[in-house]
Amino acid sequence: MGLPHSDVISLLYPRSGEREREQARRWVTHLRLLRAESGPGPAPSVGVGRAHAQRELDWVLKRQLQQNVEAFMQHGLGTLLSADSCLGFGRPIISYQEVWSNLEALRLQGWSVPDVPGPGECALVSAARMLDGAGALGLPADRILLWRSRMDRLHGSTVGSPEWVDPSGPAAMDFSADQAGQLLDRGRVHEALDELQNFKKRAGGFAGRARMLSEWAQTVLDASCPESVREDDLVCEGGLPPEWSALDWKFGVQEGLPAHLLELRTLWPRTLPYLRGSALKHRLPVPASSTLPGRGELGAGVLVRLSFDGGATKVDAAQVPPGLQRSLPDWHLGRDRSWRDPVAPEYELLLEGRAVLRRSAPGEPAPEGALDPSSRALALVPIPGRGAKGECAGWIQVEYRHVLLPSRERLESWGRGLSEGRMLSPGSEVADEPDDALSIPEASAPVRDGGRVFEELLSEVRIKLGSRRWWGFLVGGKSTLHVGSGGQGLQSSPAGGGRALERSLRTGGVARFDAPDVALAQAQDAGSGLVIPARLQGQVVALLALESDRRRAFRERDVLRVERSLQARALALRLAAFRAWHLEHHGIDLAFAAGESGFERLASQLRTAARAHAPVLVSGPPGAGKRVLMRWMQFEWEAERVGGKVPQACTPLGSLEAPSAQKLKAALEQPCALFERPDSWPARLQRQLAQALESGPRAKVLVHVKGRLETLVTDGVLDSRLARALENVEVRVGGLAERRVELPFLVPGLLRILREHHGGPLLHLDDAALGLFWRQPWEGGMAALKGALLKLLLESSGDVIEFDQAHSVLSANGLRPIKRLPSRRPCRRDVVSALNSTRLESGRINKTRAAQYLGWDPDTLVARMQDLGLSTEAELLQD
Repeated sequence: MGLPHSDVISLLYPRSGEREREQARRWVTHLRLLRAESGPGPAPSVGVGRAHAQRELDWVLKRQLQQNVEAFMQHGLGTLLSADSCLGFGRPIISYQEVWSNLEALRLQGWSVPDVPGPGECALVSAARMLDGAGALGLPADRILLWRSRMDRLHGSTVGSPEWVDPSGPAAMDFSADQAGQLLDRGRVHEALDELQNFKKRAGGFAGRARMLSEWAQTVLDASCPESVREDDLVCEGGLPPEWSALDWKFGVQEGLPAHLLELRTLWPRTLPYLRGSALKHRLPVPASSTLPGRGELGAGVLVRLSFDGGATKVDAAQVPPGLQRSLPDWHLGRDRSWRDPVAPEYELLLEGRAVLRRSAPGEPAPEGALDPSSRALALVPIPGRGAKGECAGWIQVEYRHVLLPSRERLESWGRGLSEGRMLSPGSEVADEPDDALSIPEASAPVRDGGRVFEELLSEVRIKLGSRRWWGFLVGGKSTLHVGSGGQGLQSSPAGGGRALERSLRTGGVARFDAPDVALAQAQDAGSGLVIPARLQGQVVALLALESDRRRAFRERDVLRVERSLQARALALRLAAFRAWHLEHHGIDLAFAAGESGFERLASQLRTAARAHAPVLVSGPPGAGKRVLMRWMQFEWEAERVGGKVPQACTPLGSLEAPSAQKLKAALEQPCALFERPDSWPARLQRQLAQALESGPRAKVLVHVKGRLETLVTDGVLDSRLARALENVEVRVGGLAERRVELPFLVPGLLRILREHHGGPLLHLDDAALGLFWRQPWEGGMAALKGALLKLLLESSGDVIEFDQAHSVLSANGLRPIKRLPSRRPCRRDVVSALNSTRLESGRINKTRAAQYLGWDPDTLVARMQDLGLSTEAELLQD
């Protein structure tokens, strides 16, 4: 004979509380009754009367009804939660179809059951209708209060704690878990943990979802994570009601992990024991765009919004603790242009176009770029531009003092919300970005020369172009000028989006894709590609795009070789862009000594001066090219500041005659003002200009004078007050006699320009003829040099110019050809210029050619080098 079922329950569940054992006895009684009802023979005695059996049956039916109502609410309201929310209403253990089948069966037995939801009926409406009749169905009052609070949360209403029948019961515990989940969604981890701990102290313990959320919060805070506990311990702790069985906790609570906790677990696998589960299912996706909450609502330590402003960034809005207010300007200054640093998070942000998340482990410093030294996590969120291409127009920086960040989808949703103008500073405006197509003008000489620079580069690095294609671009501000393309691959492919160009231009770094990406590629059929920038003083001046029809076609060492070679040609490419602008606006092409080290130093000085706010003075003898250098500085200054637009040319005041007072005043109201020869102006106008410069003009002021500043003041032709206003930033440019080292670069360039305008063969001067030109003082400046070269072009009968023909042309032009420079007491500058003019690509000097330029024999050159202390390469480089 078997034991009574009460004794069996005691043996099976020795550690269970009395209430759990009582519930188990009820289920056993119910199952015995069902077995007796379905058996063929007479029912055995169960030791209970008919009335007691009816009460047990009613209790089971009521329990089934409550479970179906709960499952309906879980099905309906659970689907309204987003995939990155810590809120959860439990995983229903009854399917939606089964719920309505069960409710319909109960309706036939006389129960008052709500109607099935109509077509298209909102889940919140169906849930409200179900709750209206839930009391009659026997759902406890606390459970009704709980579900109404959940509906209020989904409506976005503020939820207060209801008046519970049982303040320590399961409904109150679920409400506390909901509060904690909502706080975790807002990043307020400490408050979430406090909410759960307060309930635990009040009720004597917790289980189910409350325990799980507590584990999550403790893990996020890197506190001592609770050791794994047995299911019966979870249920028994605090003597919780029998409804919360281990079965309910195991199958009805653990739905899965929100998206941002999955990201955290992926980054730190050591959190795996405490962040269990897979991705949440049957949840709403994160909205494509949403309003960015404030710092307090997010629970963040720092919330800063930045946008691009010309070549830099500006802080549009900042919400930081009072103690960090003073640190904000210095932090912004230190992080400005950080997107050009390949190891900076800002670089990755612009390169990838996605939110960048950074976390630091305990004991490590704050993530790079953080404003708050106490931050443990940082997120940079791109704000797309308003144009069709949607490239990054700025970003949001969010910092937390714990490692829990919102999900990447939620962060990017806020960025898109800002792009659509959902959160703007008072009085600010959002302007659409222009979506101009790439400009491909008629191939002028500067454009062709720019294309040749790219061709020489690819030939030098020996990139195979059989299945590849390249495109070269010059950059002015944010606009690009297509100057060349080539290669055998992808010739018939339609055009792609070309966004890799914009990314490289923004970041100043290499943008690449190793798999097909129509949005990034120049050619739609490209399997992989990259864009490499050429930079001058940190500014992108040219872009080279390389694409292949194969995936992962570019090795890292090939990219580095191309990048080094392109960087060595950055100045030549920048000069090609300036020449194209100058030819378009002034009708004159120019020649520069881009490969000469002295000119490279002058170019760096000019570009630095162009960025300065102070007026810039260019001084030098007539014909030295001061006007051209002023225009170059205007090009550099305006191209970086006028929103990336091509700068407009302006006529320098004083180029023909002294300006009037009205013209002078009007010029100073413009973005950039050029003044020529103020030393020839009346004293009244000089004083007016000096007064304007002292008061800080709106314009960028560029001035050139004839001669040195101090000499002009001493001679009484320049007002001393004006000289003091101009002396801060002075660029001194020598005459051609001081810059003989540039002539081997200038002569071939000028000959190509003259051929463009006047036709004829492309001339080449042999060493003797070039040496004769090299020795001339060219007191008439560039005009005299161009005149002599033009006469050579018009009178030449062949392609090569020799010494006699060059001598004849110089003599006919009224110049006295200098056959040799003085060798007894030579000018040190002339000897150094000759040696540098004949420096080979390897760095060594061709002394024979240098002696020919000077008009000496090689032995004389060697002797004079020893006299001047130039016997070694090192001594020459120091000169």
